[in-house]
Amino acid sequence: MSKKLISIILSCVLVLSLALVGVIGVSAAVDKDGRYVPSEGVKETNRVYFLMPESWKNEKYKAVEAGAYWWNGSDPCGSVDGTSVGPAWPGYKMQVADADANLFYIDLPSDVPVILFNNNINGGERKVDKDTGKTTFEFGEEQFKAAKQTMDVTCQYYSEGDDEYYDNMADGEFWAKAQEAVEGDDKTFLGNFQKNFFMETEYDLGISMNFDNMVYVIDPNNTSVNEVSGKETYGGNFYFFYGKNEETGKYEYGG
Repeated sequence: MSKKLISIILSCVLVLSLALVGVIGVSAAVDKDGRYVPSEGVKETNRVYFLMPESWKNEKYKAVEAGAYWWNGSDPCGSVDGTSVGPAWPGYKMQVADADANLFYIDLPSDVPVILFNNNINGGERKVDKDTGKTTFEFGEEQFKAAKQTMDVTCQYYSEGDDEYYDNMADGEFWAKAQEAVEGDDKTFLGNFQKNFFMETEYDLGISMNFDNMVYVIDPNNTSVNEVSGKETYGGNFYFFYGKNEETGKYEYGG
């Protein structure tokens, strides 16, 4: 776990430093609707879904769809101020899976370690004068508050110790059972997500799983406000995505 975090931190520092000098990279492609599709150089992707909260919609700012932003790996977004290559914040528009259900997806390059989901509104920056304490907003306070985003979301893979939800699943035996299934002949425990599981060897993390065809869902009770930027961010988790229940008409996900 520590090796993966160190790797992510170092790579993020590198990318941020490169952004300052405007390094030119391969631009991602977008379709006719301006939504992200991987560039030609991307060889492997994971389709990740995002269930955007209804409360994130905003008619005034035309917030009816989700955005995604990442700064490392293939097809990275540009710096917030747009001075480097790639789309600036809020990043790429996601593909629409089901507009009525606020369900979106993106074919994310598998080497992207961290992503932020948002409601595709650029809320701008907030500044607080040190002397007077007066707060000013780049695009106004209303737009600042209308812009919604997640916390930094690990999107490459989970290993044991990365997430309490999965560490505690199956009475704490989730990872052991997953490893037994991967290494054995009986894959029943893995259901339709057999291809998500693998033995991670680069950092010797053992049994791991990627998030291909899984869905990220916001936890409305998991929010925090950055003391410096003043931005509210939302936590959540990736869940196994089971698709639409034809009887209820609702999408189902879980452990």
